[in-house]
This record gives sequence, C-alpha cells and structure tokens, in this order.
Amino acid sequence: MRTIKKQISVLLAVLMIISSVMTVSFSVSAAETTGGTITVKSNLCDSSVYNYTANDKQIQVTYYLQCDNKILNMQGGVYYDSSVLKVADTNTLETSIPGFTSGSSFVNFDLTNKALFNSTSLHLYDFTSKGVFFTVVFDIIGSGDTEVNLDVEVITATTANSYSELKDASDIDLVYYDNIMADKFVFSSESKLIKDEKAVTLKFAAPTSKINRYKWTAPMLYYGSSTTMSSNTQIAMTATDEVYYTADTGSSTIISAGGWTVFSVTLTPEQVAEVESARLAGFTTADGVSRTTLTSKSNVFKACVDTYSSTYNTDATSLSALDGYTFIIKDAMSGATSYTSYGGYWVSDFTTVKFAAPSSNTKRSTWDNVQFYYAASGVAFDAATKLTMVNTYETTKVSDIGNMTTLKAGRWYIYAVSLDAVQTAEANASAKAGFAKPGADNKTSFSKSVLNAKTDVYDGTYNTTARTLEELEGQVFVVQARATATSLLTFLGEWQTEAKYTEGKDDTITIYFAAPKGVSATADWSTGAELYYGNTTSYKNTNRLAMTKTDTTTTVDVAGSKLTTLASGDWDVYELTLTAEQIIEIDNSNNVGFIKTGSYNRTSILQTKNICRASRIYGETAYASAPETIEAFDGLTFVINGMSDAANERTSYLGSWVA
Repeated sequence: MRTIKKQISVLLAVLMIISSVMTVSFSVSAAETTGGTITVKSNLCDSSVYNYTANDKQIQVTYYLQCDNKILNMQGGVYYDSSVLKVADTNTLETSIPGFTSGSSFVNFDLTNKALFNSTSLHLYDFTSKGVFFTVVFDIIGSGDTEVNLDVEVITATTANSYSELKDASDIDLVYYDNIMADKFVFSSESKLIKDEKAVTLKFAAPTSKINRYKWTAPMLYYGSSTTMSSNTQIAMTATDEVYYTADTGSSTIISAGGWTVFSVTLTPEQVAEVESARLAGFTTADGVSRTTLTSKSNVFKACVDTYSSTYNTDATSLSALDGYTFIIKDAMSGATSYTSYGGYWVSDFTTVKFAAPSSNTKRSTWDNVQFYYAASGVAFDAATKLTMVNTYETTKVSDIGNMTTLKAGRWYIYAVSLDAVQTAEANASAKAGFAKPGADNKTSFSKSVLNAKTDVYDGTYNTTARTLEELEGQVFVVQARATATSLLTFLGEWQTEAKYTEGKDDTITIYFAAPKGVSATADWSTGAELYYGNTTSYKNTNRLAMTKTDTTTTVDVAGSKLTTLASGDWDVYELTLTAEQIIEIDNSNNVGFIKTGSYNRTSILQTKNICRASRIYGETAYASAPETIEAFDGLTFVINGMSDAANERTSYLGSWVA
C-alpha cells in the first residue's frame, strides 16, 4: 500500500490547492465571433485542428482512455484562452468526468484560463473498454486561432481487479508527470462544433454578365416589404473559396465562363426571424439593378430545393431548413433577354467534375466545347443525359498523349460542371459516364465509364469498380490514349490530382512581331509595336500591351502583288511575354492583333482576321475559320505579308507566324 498512499497524498495536496482558489471566478462578456481555428491537444495524444465560423456556438472536447488494468487515481488540468472560449454553464463534475464519479472526485471550472480536476477510489475505475476520461463544452465567445490543451499529470493503474485484491497488488504508473508509459494504455481525443440552432448560413452563386453594370461582384441578401429595393434591408455577403459551374442560365446576358463565385452570409437568430416574416426576400447587386425577382410569389425562400421548378412553392421554406444551401440562378423571369430579374432554386450540395479539353492538329478533334454525359444500362449514347460544361480558364500542361497523332501536347483548358444532389446521385448510379464534344463524334469511350478510370496511373486498364463523383472531387480527367488502336475520336484517360495536373505547367509564353519597314514614313513601324485585344470593332477601345524591341532582326521578302507600301529587308523584332491571366483574356477576345505605337497602323481589327487564326506557313494570308489559343504561337514571330483591305493598305494588314 506504500505507493497507493504516495499517489493519494499527491492528489489530496492538489485538492487543497484547488479548493483554496475556488473563489477566483471570472466572467467574460460575449464578443462578435468571426471564426478561426481551435487546436485540441494533450500531452498524451496527437493534436487535431477544427475550423469554426460565426455560425458555431460551442465546441465539445472529449478525451478517451483505454487500459487493460483498473485505474486507481488520476489528476490533471485543461488549459484554454478565456477571451475566446468560456466553460459552458452546463458542465458539471458528472458530465466532465463520468468515468470517475464513484470515488472521491473534484473538478474546478471557476479558474481563469484553466480547469483542474482529480479523482481517486480504492474501489477502482474501469477503463478496460474505451471510456470518457474528460470532456468539456466551451461557449465560443471570441475569434481567432486558439487551443485547448489537456495536461494529464497522473494516472495510476493497479494489478488489482477489485478492492479486496489491493493488499497484494502493485501500482502501475501509466502517467507520473513527465514519465508516460504510453505503451500500456491508449489515449485519444475527438471534438465537435455545435452550431447555433437559430443561426443560419445562406449561400448564393454570383453570376457574371456580358454587361459590366450587371455583374454580381458584391451580392447582398435583401428582405422587406417594399418593391423599391432601397427601402428593404440589405446584408452584404462574403466570398468563399467555392465555385459553381453551370451553363444553363436561360439568359443571354448571363455568362458562365470561369464559373460563379459562391458568397455566404450568416444570419443571427434575430435576423432569421426578420427574414422569415418578410414578404419579399432574395439576392441583389449593391445598386439594386440585378436581383432575384422582387415579388412575393418569387420570394427565394419559396423556391424549390435540389430539383429546379419555375413554379415556386406556395409556403415559404424556413431558413433553418436552408442552412448551408446555395441558391443558383436558373432562368430569366422576364424572358431570355432579362438582365435584371431572375429565378432559381436551392442546392443542398453540389459536386464539381472537371475535364481537360484536348487540343488537336485538326479542328474536328479540338474540344472547344465539352459535355459531361451519363446513362443507365441499355441507354444509347444519343439518349444519355448531357450537361454542358464551362471553361474554367484554368489549364493543365499536357506532355504525354500516348498513341494519338491527332492530338497535340501543350496547355489544355479545363472545363467543369457542378451537379446538384439529384444529378450527382443519377451520375453515380449510371452504367456509363464520360465526356463528349457537342455536335461531333469525339468522346471518351462509351463502353468504359470514366468513373472506373484510375488516378495518376494510366495504363489502359480501368478499375472494375466505379468511384463516385464525390471521390473524384478536385481531380481532372485527362485524355491519354485512343480507346482502340484505330480510333481517332474515342479516347481513354485517367483522373489527375492537383499535384499531377499542375506539374510542369508553364506560367508564361513569349510571342514576337516583326516591325515592318515602309517605303514611306507612315508605313514604317519604327516607333514601336503593341499587342491589342478586346471585343470591340474600335481599336481605340482595346487593351494594349507594349512590346519590347529585341537585338535581333528577321529578313522579310515583301510580295509586291500583295503589298506596295512595305519594303523588303531586315525588320526589327519585338517581343512580349504573356502571363497565364493575359493568355486567358486574349483567348476570350474576338479581336487580337498588333498595332503601331502612336498610330492607327495595325493588323486587321476584324474578328475573322484575329491573329490567333493566322497560319504558320510563311507568306500564307488565308486565316482559319476558328481561332487557336495564343499559346499555340509561343516562340513564333508574326510577319505581315498581306492586306486586309486594299483600299486601306497602310492601316490594315494580314500575316503569318514563322519560327
């Protein structure tokens, strides 16, 4: 009994110290919570990090113990920052150490930044099965990164199984201050965040527009009873990291390119009550021009969930039922041309699927548009469900395209589509799923579902069991080979994780332009050159990027039958390095070309004469029917060799790209 008495005396000493400070209590007034992280740690187990938001009211932290031997006594403390966390009033000795209530036990929560506890019993505590060692619920009253740290000082076990065996038993020091016998017990922790049941977080996917005035760059939640938007209450929303991809908008003014940023707002219980009692509610731009429809029948809280219907429910849905849901604009309430008034539906959850659209040596095999398809067993491809995908303007650098002479390596654009819960379930249950080019025969093999394709290990053999789309979230499907040895249009591939599809990706390209020598000063480009791009037929309204004169020249032979104002000879060469963002902007411009600095001399401003349609054959003036990405001309030099308009030869030229 000597060791037992030693341990009990230590615990009693701590008990006396704890009792002497019981009068040191504290109170903390609640502050506005904006979020942060809570790291749950202990000297006996690994740490875990939990991200909390303004919608999280509490966190429950629980530590577990399992040991083959019975426990004689224990003591320790939990330490925290009382400016962020406050011990909830619901905590008691019985709730915090439920496995130690049969003996002499004590817990003191009335201390600043810590709670101390101990327990001892000669009748022993049974943790031979995993049991709660200590648990506490904290109110979250502040913001920022903080931690909860359990420091266990003493855990003493015994070889005895009951009080009657103690006389001949031996103590086992599982934990004695810095001495920890971790191989003799298992200690673990888990925590859960508890939301304010009356607080609600709503999300909205903010569309983009062809008209700058109607872009949803800073959406707001509105509610009230007035058809005059400025008379209603408006709450600003915050951008999240989520992006929703859809091409099905029903409006010619809304565009999907690049995806829609998802914004969120967390409502207090008081705001929830106000919104639920409001006649009108929806989403609006800050100026109130673009908005979901401002009528009581189109109150967004009457909109359908997961399955879109243009007819809204007759009874408003409670906000608590929409907590965490995202509202997606689906149609224009005033017809296809509407740019101010929209309808939509709530999505409980969405899954995004991505595909790298192949680049080809032939237009037929170039995937400038993509669909995600899925079909049940026995359904033909033509009858499969097909969802239009959106160009994210993200790219992946493809270097290995297997045995396909029709495709070419380089930067491929990544397309995406977000599926709601219903569509995701249908796709997961499908027998066949893949990607197709609309209006063409190009597709991934209809006999091999891409949901069976492997990740980062393409070998031509697909898995026998399909994954779900949720398992593939964040991965990109990349074509790697023909589906059959003779196929030019049906492909196989693999899913690539981010580390794989960003590996070796080039951030920039460099293009060159040979500045013409003129037979007259007006036709001479000695003042410099700029790249212009935009979606306007007026070169004055385009974006301009100045080019840098290099130390090299290129020899040009001017064809007199095509050009009379330009002279053969050594033309100065200008260069321009483009970033990935600039590449995206240029690729999505109708008009791209070169212009003489300080002048109106330029390559043609016509969309059909966009330099991204020009040939790579020296002297060729025929332009392609569809543009390529500007990246296709990385390292090449554009040389003027013809005129776009014979009457304006001095101002509007054609050309080709040369090595």
